[in-house]
Amino acid sequence: MSGRHSGWLAGWLLAALLIAPVPGQAQSLLSIDGFGIPQPGLDGRALALGGIGVGLGGARLSAVDPAAAADMIAASIAFTGSSAWIDVRRGELSSDFSTTRFPMIAVSYPAGEWGVVSVNFASVLDQTWEDQRSSVIDIGGDGQAFVRDVFESSGGVSALEIGWARRFGRVAVGARGGRYTGSLRRTLTRVFDSVTVGSPVPPFQTGGRWDYSGITGIVGASASIGSQTFLSGSVRFGGDLEAAASDDTGGPDDTVGMPTDLRVGGSFLLAPELVANAGFQYADWSATDPTGRAGWRFGGGIEWSGARILGKEGAWRIGAHRAQLPFVPEDADDATETLFSGGLALLLVQSDTGPLGWFDFTLEFGGRSFGDISEDLLRSTLSVSIAGF
Repeated sequence: MSGRHSGWLAGWLLAALLIAPVPGQAQSLLSIDGFGIPQPGLDGRALALGGIGVGLGGARLSAVDPAAAADMIAASIAFTGSSAWIDVRRGELSSDFSTTRFPMIAVSYPAGEWGVVSVNFASVLDQTWEDQRSSVIDIGGDGQAFVRDVFESSGGVSALEIGWARRFGRVAVGARGGRYTGSLRRTLTRVFDSVTVGSPVPPFQTGGRWDYSGITGIVGASASIGSQTFLSGSVRFGGDLEAAASDDTGGPDDTVGMPTDLRVGGSFLLAPELVANAGFQYADWSATDPTGRAGWRFGGGIEWSGARILGKEGAWRIGAHRAQLPFVPEDADDATETLFSGGLALLLVQSDTGPLGWFDFTLEFGGRSFGDISEDLLRSTLSVSIAGF
């Protein structure tokens, strides 16, 4: 467990990272340092248009913009899946790995004049990685043995929330509240080479498991200004994240303060069916983990919704974002991320009252850098929404 009161296991794993620079599997090498990689459950459209998730306009179910559900006119379900391919370099060393995750699923139901109620289950932090290293250790006297250490971290933090949204003329408001869920398991396994040891030695393993809980919530609002401008924002109240150690875990229970997450954004109609948007996100993680600091993200994009794709109504999107990542390795001065994105939307089913089925596909490419380590990232995201069931 890593937090304000970091346990002995987390410190050991962090020290191992500085010795063994290339991971076997992770969302990012940065997920090994600090508390993980923030993963707010953004859908394909949000990622294509700068990765902020607010100020986009339109009716949708969003993990970071609760007011966007105010215009959902039928019972709906939305879910998102994502796959990433990452190349890591440190000097002459390099490695590559891939991962697949499902960061968000949400359902909504219009309750007449009362507004729209929803249930949202989305990721908050990813803490999954695997790292291996080989070394030579002394075993007494002049003897030495080859060993292989395998460090594994599996799990993360998610949030399950119930929400409400309603429109009041040109203004829409929304709120959700719920609990943190998830768990984390971390293990260290040392495998001894029987040839150099002289006899078979069983592997040594230590580790632990922590289950997450705690209260969280988010509020948001949006407004249309004239016929060309749309603004929206949201504030997530992090609260305390409680981590309860299992009975067979040597480490203690822990409680860390999660940061308040602020997002603001807007869009402007450049021409019929052509919209530009920009947004900003900020969260201070310095109280959550010793390696934490204030993280920010600025992004934007352009969306053209007048396209026809495969004979269906659709949209093309391009965007980019620049971020200062919240967790910095101890031997690095900075940790940044720059991604470019392109995507499309395809309307599958249309009724007299509005769209009943559509999907968004986004492809992102770019990189992260921290100290002498760099990562090249290629990520695809598919979001599907179905209404009127």
